[in-house]
Amino acid sequence: MEIVVVWSVWCPKYETYYDHQYNDHFSRTDQVQDMINSTNTITATNYFLTDTSPNIEKILHVKLLYSDGTTEEHKINEGDTKTIADKVSANSSPVTNISQGERGSTGAQGPQGTQGPQGTQGPQGTQGPQGPTGSSSLSHKDTYLKVKNAVGTVHMYHNGRTQAWTGTAFLMKFYNKIYGITVAHNVVAGNRNTFAEEIYMTISNHNGVNTTKLCKCKVVGVCAYADIAVFEFETNEPKVNSHTTVSFATYEASIGDACLLIGNPMGLDETSLSMGVIRDAQYHYSNNIESVAHDAITYAGNSGSALYNPEGDVIAILSAGIGDFEGFAWGASKRVVKETVERIIQTKDNYVCGTLKVPLTYMTTPAALQLDIDILDGMLVMGSYGNLQGGDVILEFDGLPIGHDKESITMSVFFKKGQTLRAKILRNKQEMTINVKVEELSLLEDVPLGTYNHKIKRHMIE
Repeated sequence: MEIVVVWSVWCPKYETYYDHQYNDHFSRTDQVQDMINSTNTITATNYFLTDTSPNIEKILHVKLLYSDGTTEEHKINEGDTKTIADKVSANSSPVTNISQGERGSTGAQGPQGTQGPQGTQGPQGTQGPQGPTGSSSLSHKDTYLKVKNAVGTVHMYHNGRTQAWTGTAFLMKFYNKIYGITVAHNVVAGNRNTFAEEIYMTISNHNGVNTTKLCKCKVVGVCAYADIAVFEFETNEPKVNSHTTVSFATYEASIGDACLLIGNPMGLDETSLSMGVIRDAQYHYSNNIESVAHDAITYAGNSGSALYNPEGDVIAILSAGIGDFEGFAWGASKRVVKETVERIIQTKDNYVCGTLKVPLTYMTTPAALQLDIDILDGMLVMGSYGNLQGGDVILEFDGLPIGHDKESITMSVFFKKGQTLRAKILRNKQEMTINVKVEELSLLEDVPLGTYNHKIKRHMIE
């Protein structure tokens, strides 16, 4: 009896078998002679193959040429044992000392064996490009029902309740505690250090009970420039294990993505939904805060609402719009909100962001013509301060290109207060590198976008 033993592996990725000699997933650790005994039988036990990769199925192929001239092929799954006896004809003699024959070709695909143990984890590879946004299995109704109890109206009272206004807030969990998130212009009453005297949030289905509660709130801190505020609860605090909260999306918004604006406009304590699409995922208006612009219909009192993806995860906050009823509105992006909120909660104080002390704007065609250049990359400097001069075009910060479809000025400057950055600029059509210092916004500069922007500026000047 001649025996050829071939090991192969089942590779789920390519859905095929490979001979062990052409595959590096595992190595042989046995000797064929160990499987042959003097009684002309072979006992093949598929347990001795080592494998460093998970989800790889090992198949032992045993090809036999019996002493009577007939052939057979057996496939032994991992963990199984099969004993095979020689077939001896009247004119043949049994063979008791059998050596391994030449390796035959890989047999036809056998049944998939049981899964082997998971190997050690390899090093993380480099990050690939972001794939297209997937579609959600949730309907808009499902998304609304998923988040509605995490959304409520915020009521602000000031000057002995002679002044009152409303907005929207939503609930998120940080460090095993529920906080309210809204926009700064909902809670400030003058500047970043002065808040409305009384702040309340209405919460429906409070702690899982079918009742709506009025909860007194206290501001933890604000980032006025990004128009973000965090508050905690002094009465009727929602509990982590029993009340609904929302989470940040795991991916950034992209132009054309569907979005849902869910908030409590008009101070009616009734959560409503508007649908739209993302118009710009890195929109900048006036103050260079990276924002998400969309066309979902907004109303007075929607400020502070979260903008959700179809899965019901937060992708931005609503800060400002053109008029109270127009389909063009925007607010800080998810990554700006997330980083800012975490800094406020960790310090229990306002977050005052960094600034270059000069207005910046995206390059435009008129600006390029005026500067006699033919590129629209980078950010145009609109004033002079420190090493920056009016008419400079900032192309990079610390080696990262900024501008249209590149890194935003927010992430390059906003969170780097007190740092000195290496800036690659274009000045008089010549590229050069300079140092720029990121300074702290002054009280007068630290003004949010939003419906009450003009009132806040007036109060600060007075």
